Amino acid sequence: MEWVAALRCRARGNVRRLVRILANAAAIGAALAALAVGCDSDEPAATRLVDDTAAPPLPRALDDLGDSPVATRARTLQVSQLGSVGRACLRTFRPEFSIPPSTIVVDRTGSIGASLTFRDRRGGFVLGCDRTDRPGEAAPPWCARSAGRLVLGRLTDPRVDILCRGRPPDDRTIGFAWVDPMPTSRWLAVRGNGRTELYEVLAGLPVRVTTTDVDVGTSSAVVDLTEYDASGNAVCSRRLRASVAG
Repeated sequence: MEWVAALRCRARGNVRRLVRILANAAAIGAALAALAVGCDSDEPAATRLVDDTAAPPLPRALDDLGDSPVATRARTLQVSQLGSVGRACLRTFRPEFSIPPSTIVVDRTGSIGASLTFRDRRGGFVLGCDRTDRPGEAAPPWCARSAGRLVLGRLTDPRVDILCRGRPPDDRTIGFAWVDPMPTSRWLAVRGNGRTELYEVLAGLPVRVTTTDVDVGTSSAVVDLTEYDASGNAVCSRRLRASVAG
């Protein structure tokens, strides 16, 4: 269960902070050495997000992350402020759930997927919709929706979704999952396919992350992540393995 992983994550937090300090020192030394010999750095091209916009800059506290980091773009707004795309997501939850106009929504866009996350009126469920750059069929452009039960404010299941696919010719399966961050975490760094995608924790809601580490045969997905506080210190690292709920 995810709460077990969270406990292990908290226990390893101090060790991760020490490792990060040592890694930063090594990185600074390498950078100074490169400058001394006049090496030129090759800056990667700006990464495009799934909506074809440029990725936002990395937060200053985490600008030394490896694996070609990409920051997702996230914002909070009220249900009453959603456009036609957001309202299409809401319709898939009614009348099963009550969602007042003042409900806070986290609208998140990454390099391979985008999502909306919010709670129902009573706060017993976290709800959300997922999409990729391949239009959905049931409620375009959303390709899936999820509802996760909350107990004492924490998810009982990450609500993995593997229904969404990328646009051909790649046509890969994209996995989505909610992660309950640690109380002191401000950022989640999800690693996979030689790159790191960065997610900001917002509005006290679980963070909807994406992964391409999907096993369609077992209807499961793996998320490797590290959590960081607002100062850029590693809080913990963990691997989330989860299956699609029956």
